Amino acid sequence: AVKGVIEEVMKVRIDEDTIYSQSQLEKWVPNLKQLPPGIVWTKAMRRLFILVSKALQNNEPVLLVGETGCGKTQLCQAVADAHGKELFVVNAHVNLETGDLIGAQRPVRNRSSIESQLLSDLRLVIPGEATESMSLGELKRALSPDQLQQCDPDVAQRIKQNIARSNALFEWVDGSFITAMKVGQYFLLDEISLADDSVLERLNSALEPQRSILLAEKGPIDSLVVANQGFQFLSTMNPGGDYGKRELSAALRNRMTEIWAPQLSEDEDILPILRMKLHAKDE
Repeated sequence: AVKGVIEEVMKVRIDEDTIYSQSQLEKWVPNLKQLPPGIVWTKAMRRLFILVSKALQNNEPVLLVGETGCGKTQLCQAVADAHGKELFVVNAHVNLETGDLIGAQRPVRNRSSIESQLLSDLRLVIPGEATESMSLGELKRALSPDQLQQCDPDVAQRIKQNIARSNALFEWVDGSFITAMKVGQYFLLDEISLADDSVLERLNSALEPQRSILLAEKGPIDSLVVANQGFQFLSTMNPGGDYGKRELSAALRNRMTEIWAPQLSEDEDILPILRMKLHAKDE
């Protein structure tokens, strides 16, 4: 119905076979043959790939909606592979917490390795042979601000961080969502509708055009995170209505570009998959 209205009002003809053809797919993915094997590029899969790629090109968060087993998650991995990106994946569930996505304060681990690194850095910065016999506490007290300024900036920064970490009981650990934002990679929240609204609404600001999020739980230092170039947000869900499958809030849903993933029902989609499976079995 929507297609008919567009064609009538805009005086154009929309040919889906041309828009989602193999040649159009190859324009989006020049390295198509280099992708991991296992994907059969049916018309439905080509359509999904082109639509998702176009949305990501415009920095639009994507929501794939479709029944179980129609290839939503596999498509997200294929898009990441085609664009040379790492895909961070979190599978949502009813007990998912905010800290699982954005991070939380956690007990400091590997304290012995932190102190060992700090000890070797302090002996490198503080002059004199006597430092070899000095304890970590004595080296900390002997360290002067001038010595930090005169040494390599990277070493000085590492010393400051490790001194703070060695004295702390807890430290902030980024979740995979924040890590993907910082390093400019793709993030997939699978089965997003299973997570609680209070968890999902925490991501709203990162899905705005500014793509930033304030980590109030972290404290006043470096709490504002702005997504690096290349970060993209992908999500999948089953249609709402069935048991345990609810709808997303309007606030979150309106921030994403929603794409319908159809079930495999057409012969032209099913037959190529059967051919590939039978060919693999023969080999």
